[in-house]
Amino acid sequence: MASFRMSTYLSQRALPLSNVNPLSLLASHNDIKTFGQITDAMLDEVYCSFDKTINRQLFWRLIRQLAFYGVVFEGKLQRHNVIHDFEGQMYIWISHKYRDEHILNTTRESQQARFELGVMTYGDIVGIPYASLRAMGQSELVFHFLSFEGFSNVSLAQFSEGEAEEPVSRIIRVADTQLTISPETMHAPIKLEDLPGCQNVIRHLHKRGYQNWGQLPADLDSLLYSFGGVGPKVVAKFAKNLDTYMNQNKTAIMRGGAYEGMAIPEALMRLPLHADLFPDTNIVLVRLHSEGKYTWADLPLQDLTSYLHAIKGVGVRHVSKFVSRLKEWTNLFAGVESLSGLLFLEGSFARVSTQYLSIPLRYFFPESLCGDGLDSVLIASPDTSADQLPVTLSDLRIQNVSQRTIRSLFDFLSKLSKHQEITENFASLVAECESLVNTPVDYNEDSYAYILKLRAGLSSQGQKSTFQNMAEHLGVTRAWACQLYNKALAELACRHALVCGLLAYDLHKTRFELLSYLNLVDIQLGGCVLLVSEILELYGVYVDPDTGIATSLTQHGTDQLLSDFRDYLEEHCQDCILTVQGLQAEASAFVDLRRLGSAAIPVLIGLAEKHVLFRLTNGEMVIAGSKTKLALKVFRETIADANGVALYKNFQAIKHRLDVVAPDAFPNEHAYVSALLRNPDILLWGWGVYTTRDRITASPDDIAPIAEWIITQFRKGVPQLSSRAAYLEFRESLYSAGVTNEHALYSCLRLFYSDRFFLPKCPRVYPITQSSIQSYGEILSAHLDRHGPLPLVTLQEEFLHVRGWKDSQLTQTLSRTPRIIRVDKGVYGLIDEYQHLEPKVLDLSVALMSKLKATGDDISIRALFSEKKATCLRLGIHNEYLLYGLMSDFCNDRFTFRRFPHVGLVGGEADAGQSHRGILNRYLASLGTSVFKEQLTREFVQKRGWTAVALDNALAQNDVLLLERGATPEYVHRAVVDWTDEKEVALEDWVVDVLGELRSRETPLGLVRRDILTTEKLPPLSGGIPWTEDILKCFLSDLDFILLLGVRQSVIIDYPNILGIEDDEGVIAYILNKYFGGAAKKTLLDKKLDELDFRPRRSHLGQGLVYEQGDEILVTTLRGE
Repeated sequence: MASFRMSTYLSQRALPLSNVNPLSLLASHNDIKTFGQITDAMLDEVYCSFDKTINRQLFWRLIRQLAFYGVVFEGKLQRHNVIHDFEGQMYIWISHKYRDEHILNTTRESQQARFELGVMTYGDIVGIPYASLRAMGQSELVFHFLSFEGFSNVSLAQFSEGEAEEPVSRIIRVADTQLTISPETMHAPIKLEDLPGCQNVIRHLHKRGYQNWGQLPADLDSLLYSFGGVGPKVVAKFAKNLDTYMNQNKTAIMRGGAYEGMAIPEALMRLPLHADLFPDTNIVLVRLHSEGKYTWADLPLQDLTSYLHAIKGVGVRHVSKFVSRLKEWTNLFAGVESLSGLLFLEGSFARVSTQYLSIPLRYFFPESLCGDGLDSVLIASPDTSADQLPVTLSDLRIQNVSQRTIRSLFDFLSKLSKHQEITENFASLVAECESLVNTPVDYNEDSYAYILKLRAGLSSQGQKSTFQNMAEHLGVTRAWACQLYNKALAELACRHALVCGLLAYDLHKTRFELLSYLNLVDIQLGGCVLLVSEILELYGVYVDPDTGIATSLTQHGTDQLLSDFRDYLEEHCQDCILTVQGLQAEASAFVDLRRLGSAAIPVLIGLAEKHVLFRLTNGEMVIAGSKTKLALKVFRETIADANGVALYKNFQAIKHRLDVVAPDAFPNEHAYVSALLRNPDILLWGWGVYTTRDRITASPDDIAPIAEWIITQFRKGVPQLSSRAAYLEFRESLYSAGVTNEHALYSCLRLFYSDRFFLPKCPRVYPITQSSIQSYGEILSAHLDRHGPLPLVTLQEEFLHVRGWKDSQLTQTLSRTPRIIRVDKGVYGLIDEYQHLEPKVLDLSVALMSKLKATGDDISIRALFSEKKATCLRLGIHNEYLLYGLMSDFCNDRFTFRRFPHVGLVGGEADAGQSHRGILNRYLASLGTSVFKEQLTREFVQKRGWTAVALDNALAQNDVLLLERGATPEYVHRAVVDWTDEKEVALEDWVVDVLGELRSRETPLGLVRRDILTTEKLPPLSGGIPWTEDILKCFLSDLDFILLLGVRQSVIIDYPNILGIEDDEGVIAYILNKYFGGAAKKTLLDKKLDELDFRPRRSHLGQGLVYEQGDEILVTTLRGE
C-alpha cells in the first residue's frame, strides 16, 4: 500500500528515539536505526496487523510524521505530502553550539505536537523542510524556532555539503509583528534618538541591560509590557518606529540648520522639543509631537513661524513664547560643539564642569540619603554620572523620581559648574557643626539642631549621648529618638553633599585604601568631631578621631588591610622583630606593592603601631600576631642540646631569657607555651620535652625501615598502631640515629612521612586512608566485635606487644568503655551480644533492690548470683562477673556500680563505699561498740556475698582495732573508742617512762602485757571498751620511737637503741652474745627466749646477723673463725 521516496541525506538520518513516538515504536519493533532502513513492507505490516483499529491510527500518525521529516509518498498517500520535491525546498539549519539544548518555554499544545513528531532538542529540527514547520499549524512553535538565535534556511545542496553558515540575523515579535534585525544593525547601540517619542521605553531597556539591538529577546512584547507605564499604544508606537528604523538600516542623522539668519549649532539640533527647554508652551509641544516632530532637527526652520501658526489650536502668544525661547537658547549656546554636561530643567540650565562630569552620583547621593525615587535609579545603575543623565531632567519623573528631588539634584549639579576647593568646603562643614554644638538652641525653635546638639554631648569629654539617654531627655521612645536624629543628620549632610562626595570620590579615585586626612588635621574639630565623623560615614568615608585618618574602607576593610600588612611583615621580617627604620622600609615596600601612594605610608605605620605591632622595652617592635616566632627565637637561645628541653621543668631558664629580650611579650607561662607550640618548627621529643627541627640528627633514610614496617602491619589487618610499638621493634637503630623514645619517633614520622600516614595525635598512627580519629575505646570495641570475648592475656599480647599500647591505656580503656564488659574472670566482651537479656536482667534487679534495702548498704553481686544462680544459668549468665557487667549497663539508673563486686543504691554514700575496706569501715563506725568476727562473717560473707579472704583483707586496716585475739576475735572501730590527740600524748608519756626503766635492767627488753598494760596509767577508752593487750598493741604500733618484736609483737624496746637492735634477728644476736658467747645450741637458746617470753618470727632469721650450723645458732661474726 505504501510507496515513498526520500533524499540521500534523510536516508542516512537517525530515527528520533529520544521519546516515545510512532517512528520510535516502528524502530523498536523492526530493530532499525535510520530512515533509509524503513521499507514498504514495514508500513504495510502496521496497516494490516491484527488489531486494526489501534494500529491504523498508529499508521496514519506514522505517515504524518514521515511527511514532516521530508518523505515524499506516491499513489494514494500523495495527499499527505508536505513537500513534493527535494531540490526546491529550504531546510532548517541551527548552529552546532545550540543543537544539544532542549526546547523550552512553549505552550502545552506546541509541546504535544513536538512530542508526537519526536522533536525534543533544537538539533532535532536540523534538516527538516521549512515547509514542514509552516504546515504544522502551530504558529507559536514556528515563531519559537525562527526567533531562536542561530537559525537560518539553506538549500539542500548547501545542507548536504555542510556549507551552511551560522546566521547573524534575529527575528523578534512585537505588537503582533515579526521584525528582522539585519546584520548591519545587530551590534548597533540602542540610542535615545533612534526612536523619537520612545525615549521612555529605551531608558527601560538600558536599565534592564539591553545596550545593542541584537540583544533584544525574541518575545519583545512580554518584555515591554513588564515596564511600568507601558501599554498597548506605547508598544504599537515602538513597533512602528522600530520597523522604520530597521528599514532605513541606519541611525538617525542629526544635522545643523538656520533660523531667520541665526546659525543653529549642530549640537543644538539634537536637543529634544521638551518642556524643560520650552516652558509654558505645552500646547505647542503636544501638537508638534502629534505630528512626529520630537527634536529641533525635525522642525522646518526655514519657515518655522508660518508652520507653527498653521497648527490647529496654537495661538499667536504660544508661538511667540516658543520662538522667543528658541532664539534665547540659540544665542546663549552659539558656537557650542557638544551637549556634554548640559542639563535643562523648567527653563533653566546647568553645565557640569568636565572634571566632575564622570563622577558617579552615588558619591554625592549615597543610598542612605537619596530618596523619592532617586535611590532606585542609582541602585539600578551605580555608576550613573552627570553625563549619563537625560538632557531634560524632568524625564527622571518617568523613573518615579519626585519633582522636588529633581530640583534638588539640579541645584546641586549647578554647583559643579566650576572647580570646588575641598579644604574650604570642609572648613564650612566643620564650622556649621561647631556652631551647632556651641550655640544654645531651644527645642521649639529648631528641633533638628537641638537633637544634633544633644547627640554630640555637652560633657567635657565630648562623648555622644546614647539614643536611650536622648529618648529619656525628649520624653519619646528610643526608636523615635533614633529616627529624629537620622532625619536631622541627613538634612545637615545634604547641605554639605558636595565636599563629602568629592572627598569620598577622591579616596576612591586615587586607589588609596588609606589616606592622610587631606591635611585637614590642623582644623580644630573640638566637640563637633562626632557629628563630622557620622556625616562622613553616610558618604562612605570613615574617620578615626584619635589619629585624624580618613579612609574609604569600612572597619572590616581596614582590618583586612592591616591583616595583609601583618602577613607581609611576617613573611619578610626575620623572627618578626622590627626596628623603627625597618618598619619604615617595610611599610614603603608594602605601599608600593599595593599601589597605595606615598601618602599612605605614615598612615599605615600609625595604624600598624596601634593595632599590629607590640613595642618592647628596648624600642624594637614585635608583630602581635607572630609571637610564635619570638617564642621560637627565645627557645632556640635557651635550648642546650639536640635532645631538647623539658619545657615546663626548665621554664625558669626560658623566663630569664624572656626578661632580657621581651619582658612584656608574654604575661605568663601558659601564654608563652601556647605561642611556642603553635610553631611548626617545634617538635615533641619526649614526655614534656621539645626540640627544634634544625637540631634533629635523624634523616628520612633512618626512619624509612620503620615506616615500611608500620605499613606492613597495616597490610596485615592492624587498623591502628602506637609509635611505641615501632620504637620497641627498632629501639637500637633508632637510638643510634638520635631518636630516643616513641614521642621522638612520632615527630619524625610526622616530619618525614606525613604523606604516608594519618598522624592526628601522639602516639596514634593510622593508615593514610583514615580520615578521623578513633578513641581507644572504639579501637578495642572493634577488635572485640571481630574476635568475640577475649582473655586479658590475649588482649595484652595484641595491644601491648603488637600495637604498642601502655598497660595503663589498656586497663583504663577496658574499665571506661561503656560497650565493653567483663564476661568472666579476666575475660572481656561487648554488651551488644547480651542486649536481648535486658528484660530478664531488669527482673533480677528487683531481687537486688530488695537485698540492698534490707542491708541499707552496698552488697556484693555474688549474693545475688548465689541466690538466683539457676535463673542466671538458664539465661546464659554463667558467672558473677557477667551478671555485674549486665547489671551495670541495664540498671545504672537504679544502682551504683563503683567497683566489682560492689553494688549500691543510687544516692548512697558513694565515696565511702568504693572498696571492701570502706564498706566495713562505715559499718563498724555505725555500730558504736565492739563486734565479734562471727557477726561480721554473717553480715558480709553470708548476707552480702563477700569472700572470707575479702573480709580478712578489709579487717587489716588502721581504723579497725583488734580488741581480743583467740577463737572468737573481737574488733572495734577507732572512732568508737574516741582516740584523741590528748590520749595519744598520755600514752606516749607513759611509754617513755617505761622505756627509761627498761634501760636500767640487765636485759633492756620489755613486755607489753607486763610492763605497759597498766590500766591506771593508760588513758580511758570510750564506748565501754576495756584495755586489752591486743588493742594496746594497735595504738603502740603508731609510735615511731619503739619497736614491737616477736611473733605476737609482745616484746618492746626503744628505737633507736644503743644495742643496735632493729628486728627479731637483732634480739637473738644480742642474747647469743650476752649469754652464750656468740653461739648456742638451739635448745638452750629456745629455753632462754622462753624465759624472756620472746618468740621470734623465723622468717626474719638468716638475714645477716645470725646463721644456723647443724643444731647450733651462731652470730655472723664467728663465721670466719
